Amino acid sequence: MAIVIPYHDENVMPLTLGHPLRTPSEDWEKWGIKCDMPKELKRLIELGRKKYQEEWTHGDKGQHEIVAEASRKAFGGENNNQLLRDVVGRVAATHLEIKSLEKRELFYVLDIGAGAGDSFITFLENLPDDFRGGVHAVLLDPSEKSLRTAEEKIKKYGIDGYTIILGTMDEIPKYMQEKLNGRKMDVMLNVASIHHDPDLPNLWKIFYLWTEEGGIFASGDWHPQTWQDPAYVLKMLETNWPEHEKAIKNFKETYHVKTSKLPEDQKDRKACLDIFKFWEAYHEGLVERRGDDGSNSIWPLESHQDYRRYLRDMKKAGYIIEKEGYLGELLNEAGVNNPHQFYPDSTIIMGTFGYKPVKI
Repeated sequence: MAIVIPYHDENVMPLTLGHPLRTPSEDWEKWGIKCDMPKELKRLIELGRKKYQEEWTHGDKGQHEIVAEASRKAFGGENNNQLLRDVVGRVAATHLEIKSLEKRELFYVLDIGAGAGDSFITFLENLPDDFRGGVHAVLLDPSEKSLRTAEEKIKKYGIDGYTIILGTMDEIPKYMQEKLNGRKMDVMLNVASIHHDPDLPNLWKIFYLWTEEGGIFASGDWHPQTWQDPAYVLKMLETNWPEHEKAIKNFKETYHVKTSKLPEDQKDRKACLDIFKFWEAYHEGLVERRGDDGSNSIWPLESHQDYRRYLRDMKKAGYIIEKEGYLGELLNEAGVNNPHQFYPDSTIIMGTFGYKPVKI
């Protein structure tokens, strides 16, 4: 069997959906994506990553503003990414505050997908005025324009140093060796970024390896399961754009899906309906902007997935995820759960946290 990669006709879709190789690789079989050999799977993952680079490499701070605008329209004025920043920043700052009492002088904090710097700034603003330690910022992003903006922002905060890395998260081992002499991170931050990779189960192994013992991974992300199954995406096409019969017909034929459906869990179903509203709001914005965001365009098909997978893969990599011991102390101090649910009736955005134990 040769490599098989079905791809719908974007020209008949209500908006550009993006390539199915952007969806979680463990769900590719549902999309009809097939290959025989491990090296072929590796090639497909590389292709999926390139599809993300097409979306994010040439964007600027306006790309993040477009996401915020659609979020506010869909969620009653709430900017979901800022909700995520606030909680992730508070957990990270509380962790460093606790560790600074051990007379640690300098902490290295990696922001994965730093964008224009808003997540890192939110973290810095959560540090107490009498914080005893220093912070070295490590900002990783595929967009040079966004990183330049982030650099200018953090310079104003008088931190103890920073490293700017233009690149992608799968290459973290190379960057840590080349730019930081193999230094591991005291904190890894993810705010709505790591879902921009189709091979997350293997990325968690990299994250764990490059987290310092006694360090944490603090994640706040979008978790609709919509892109895990083409039948869920079909529901979105039927729900928001029922007039687009050509799109529905082409989608069904391409991915051999006969009927639409949603997850069984009510909160997970609501998350799918919530992301439908987000993309409807984005579509309305496109119409207002005359249908083209250029290099700041965003596309639906992503590696958003069940938050339980994050916890599963965190634990499998070696992180402690149970709210007990040090992690329990930290999260209680920060007033956060694990997982942390932002909306009582929906898993659309969730916080997940892991602690790398110290070897005795």
